Amino acid sequence: MAGAAPRSTLHRARALIALMLLPSLGGCVAAAALAVPSMTAIGAIQKGKRDKAEPVAVAEPVAAPKPASAQLTPGVPSANLQVAPMPAGPWHDFVGYTLDRASGIGNETASAILAQGAAELLQPDRQPCNGGDSAVIIDLDHGADAFVPETELRPAPGLADGLAQLRQAGVVVMWISRLDANRVDDVAAALIASGLDRSGRDPILLELGDADRKQTLRAQAAASACVLAIAGDQRQDFDELFGYLRDPNAAYNFDSLLGSGWFLVPDALDSPAVEIRSGS
Repeated sequence: MAGAAPRSTLHRARALIALMLLPSLGGCVAAAALAVPSMTAIGAIQKGKRDKAEPVAVAEPVAAPKPASAQLTPGVPSANLQVAPMPAGPWHDFVGYTLDRASGIGNETASAILAQGAAELLQPDRQPCNGGDSAVIIDLDHGADAFVPETELRPAPGLADGLAQLRQAGVVVMWISRLDANRVDDVAAALIASGLDRSGRDPILLELGDADRKQTLRAQAAASACVLAIAGDQRQDFDELFGYLRDPNAAYNFDSLLGSGWFLVPDALDSPAVEIRSGS
């Protein structure tokens, strides 16, 4: 478009707009947020050193529809929930667990985020939820490789319907990746095209600058919502502790959280040419 501002300038402008909207999330947010058409991207934290993912063939991204406003719209509980097919396997457990917890959320509900100091003590103590909307976090990255939103992707079987049930029950579905925040439009387009976020309203947590990492993105989300469950394909998707252990067997205490807040799952989005991967 003639006269359009450079991409970096647009993202700075969107970040300023999003900062004005952050009070609706609740809590105190110490990071910048990017508001984009039909969704929100949140950046935060300090980033550990990681290798960049290898480039892949790029497909034409699907444009996201523009909503009336850029603010986050959480799920709204419905008195007449429509029963949709549940996803299979680990995704079934993830959705079922969250629906059970969302129906009885209260002041004593435990978050899927570890309590302060729990990682250092190797104890599975969890933060209490301090109000806010119930939410889940789904990690889009495959192992240590960043999510690649340009390719034609297929969702895990039944997952779109399962997530629709969560939203209908008032649960906010958040997506997280180690991708830079300037890729938020691409991630949004991939989620919309796949049917995993048809409305384009789910919050997307991406790293904003070289100082960010996913650990504090998760902490930021927990400051604004009750994170009932986290889904990922490796244990580092739950807490970065698992990336620093010299002896992985030392963290056996955290096995009690698997299936009870932490869920090892196949990739939410995968290439049609690749078999759906199992969590490890």
